[in-house]
Amino acid sequence: MTPEEIARIATEALAPNTSLNLDQLSALVCLLAISVVLLVMGMGYQIARLERRVKQLEAAPAAPAAAGE
Repeated sequence: MTPEEIARIATEALAPNTSLNLDQLSALVCLLAISVVLLVMGMGYQIARLERRVKQLEAAPAAPAAAGE
């Protein structure tokens, strides 16, 4: 299967009323890959932030009890 055939099949699946050439399809796939990477990085950042907050909240009840003794 040639790259042109793959591009035609992908174009028909993604946008049946639009014709994309191989360069446009490559740019679209590259843009989608970059978007996914940025999304995963943002989610990782939010998860790390949430884990730090949960650790702070778990440690908060123990701190006044230790100080009161």
